[in-house]
Amino acid sequence: MSDMSEIQKKMPPSEEMRSIGLDMWKTKRRNFKELERESIRDSLTGLYNRAYFDEQFDKTETGSVLILDLDKFKDVNDSCGHPFGDRVLKTVASKLQASVREKDTVARYGGEEFAIILDGDIDGKKVAERAELIRAAIEEIKMECSTENDDGTWEKNDVNPTISIGVAELSEDRSQTLKRADDALYLAKEKGRNRVEMWTKPVTGELNGLRLKKQTSN
Repeated sequence: MSDMSEIQKKMPPSEEMRSIGLDMWKTKRRNFKELERESIRDSLTGLYNRAYFDEQFDKTETGSVLILDLDKFKDVNDSCGHPFGDRVLKTVASKLQASVREKDTVARYGGEEFAIILDGDIDGKKVAERAELIRAAIEEIKMECSTENDDGTWEKNDVNPTISIGVAELSEDRSQTLKRADDALYLAKEKGRNRVEMWTKPVTGELNGLRLKKQTSN
């Protein structure tokens, strides 16, 4: 009996036990939320990752999708280094996030490519205007990197990233929607970059003409 009394004396009061249990529950919940966030976020930019984008893409009933690609980003990495390139990606990601509404989805699609779902937006003129505002916001970014010359001296270089955007309205065939946005993006690149192209039926013919011209010139 005395042994039981000693054990009881060592046990914390019930209030303390409840407090300990609550703290453990909060810690587990916080850890779960952190893991959940990591599973849907891009580790570099903090934007949603491609897996989460694909999930939202399938769920969204109406709207438009934008595929965006930084222009000549390889040149930035080659001249300024990959750490600086990462800074550019993070800066661009922040601008993209600030350029959309809370209900829209912004994701890093891979490398220097991003994707945006404009939830509910199907009015071509308004979507084009929003895409143009996003393009202009990226064009406003002014950065600077230092590069080493052959003689060992250092030189400062202005870096002003631009982005090309392809836009397509969501259709029942989601793979077709992405192809249309990709085709529009390709056209934007071919027409000089730093521009927005909306997918319409004539785009396919224009693209075929450009590709045929490339093939015959090679």
